Amino acid sequence: MAGMKRFLTFGVVLLGVISASCGRSTPTIDSKEVEFVLSPLSTFNISCIGENVIWAEPLPRNTFVFPGSDSSTLVIYNASVEHTGTYTCQNQNPDDRPVDEDEEFNEAVIYVFVAGEE
Repeated sequence: MAGMKRFLTFGVVLLGVISASCGRSTPTIDSKEVEFVLSPLSTFNISCIGENVIWAEPLPRNTFVFPGSDSSTLVIYNASVEHTGTYTCQNQNPDDRPVDEDEEFNEAVIYVFVAGEE
């Protein structure tokens, strides 16, 4: 019986270590920059790398997201002043809800500025 208790205790500890090491990776923007200045009517795309990552909504008109297995690409088409702002890439739960905002290292953020048309 003592051997069984030891085996169960080891199994529970091992499961805890595996669960902790299998946590979600931090979303990472595929760029060294975090601020971008766009010309009016230009097209811009940037990827966020990580397991089950999404770009937080709402997103402006003419902004599209192309999800992949280990990344998500944000595309701004015909950039305008409306696209100026912060864009957040974050982990997503399996049930399609964003991970709790309280979780550490849950998101990656970029800032996009589009000058007014001249």
